[in-house]
Amino acid sequence: MLKFLFKKLRKNNKGFTLVELIAVIAILGIIAAIAVPRFSASRKKAAISAHNANVRTLMNAANLYFIENEQGANWTGGENEDWNSYIQEWPEIPNGLSKEDFGIKNDNWDEQYKVKITNEGEVTVTPGFIEDSTEEEDK
Repeated sequence: MLKFLFKKLRKNNKGFTLVELIAVIAILGIIAAIAVPRFSASRKKAAISAHNANVRTLMNAANLYFIENEQGANWTGGENEDWNSYIQEWPEIPNGLSKEDFGIKNDNWDEQYKVKITNEGEVTVTPGFIEDSTEEEDK
């Protein structure tokens, strides 16, 4: 009885053909070709959104500082600066963004935010807002 079952199992154990394996690999390649660009575009979009949120946070903190102190200041993220009372920690520029994303063509790129508050209450955050160009690509 067991010999009969072993013969039956061996007879029907053919496996996959080469054509079937190539077809599966081709389908997986097509799926990867579609998914990878979408993933990188989503990652760039998230980095831009995080950056713009950081800029808004710094602007709001600077406005609160000016309302309370009625004087200008320059913040660069140092430990003993006036910003400590207005935000918990100094934000970093998100990974995935480079100087080209901010339109900076020269080498004066130190990869940190700087805030300038004038005596008139005008707030400038460098680097500033980035328009999300990936929205146009999605349409």
